[in-house]
Amino acid sequence: MDRDGIDSVTAIALENPKEIGIWCSSTPTGKRDFFYEICTNPDTGYKSYHFPSMVNPDWDESMEAELRATMTQQGYIHEVLAEFGEETIGVFSKAAIERAKTHLLYTYRELNSYEIEQYRKQGYDMDYIVHLPEYSKKNKAPDGHRILGVDWDKFSEATQMVLTEFNQLFNKFQVIKRFEIPRSEFTYDNAVKKIIEINEIYNPKFIYVDAGHGDGIN
Repeated sequence: MDRDGIDSVTAIALENPKEIGIWCSSTPTGKRDFFYEICTNPDTGYKSYHFPSMVNPDWDESMEAELRATMTQQGYIHEVLAEFGEETIGVFSKAAIERAKTHLLYTYRELNSYEIEQYRKQGYDMDYIVHLPEYSKKNKAPDGHRILGVDWDKFSEATQMVLTEFNQLFNKFQVIKRFEIPRSEFTYDNAVKKIIEINEIYNPKFIYVDAGHGDGIN
């Protein structure tokens, strides 16, 4: 079930929470989505139950040896141990991404009370929040070392664009802006126009575009 379906079911359950409950079951895949959130965050209101393959009464050492020999390490973690582990797809290590997320807290808007409480529980110092400025064609970004990356999918998904900037304080590149072009009849044209606009406002040093970017250009 996709997230829209989950939201619809949740809305129905909230009409009569004393009589309607929601049960969710799945094999962990490592993906940090809705299932991961309700299993790891008790503030969501869900109670988690963990059943690895070892609860099977027929489980023995030979079965374990066979599965370890025939499955990948991540596959064993997900399918047998029923642990989230690392996501089996993706370019970057999820553990590294989680560490990077706690390095610096920056936002484009004021955080609400729920968000502040969640960040506090994760160990953030709420006295140190960086509010990133918004730039436009009339108020262009100052000079800096920026890189724009574009993940282009012509047919199935929205186009994603991530703008990073070198932070001299930490000697690292950090994400300063993300753009999404919703899937539609004119996704490609709108994406090209957005790249031109970003280039004009932020003047990135490099622009990297996913394969397929040349389709439709005359």
